Amino acid sequence: MRLPHATSAEGLDFAIVGIPFDTAASFRAGARFGPNGVRNISAMIKPNNVAMGVNIMDSLKGADLGDVPVIPDYIHETYAAIRPWTVFLNVVQFQ
Repeated sequence: MRLPHATSAEGLDFAIVGIPFDTAASFRAGARFGPNGVRNISAMIKPNNVAMGVNIMDSLKGADLGDVPVIPDYIHETYAAIRPWTVFLNVVQFQ
């Protein structure tokens, strides 16, 4: 179900946004690989449920908005970079 890449959430019902950042994790480093891992495994996900006869992509439009640009080893600067994305996503709310 690998989603197409988009640069805007306009017209979307849902979107995937990654934050590949783990500098703030003191014990479980590796979270930076999460967004890429989700994208890789999503290639094996089917958008339809055979038992229920439903294909989610017939009803909803979704896309991958990419990753938030992060700055490794700079926690406060990265949080500042993440903030505009969260504000944007809260305002849009994919209406």
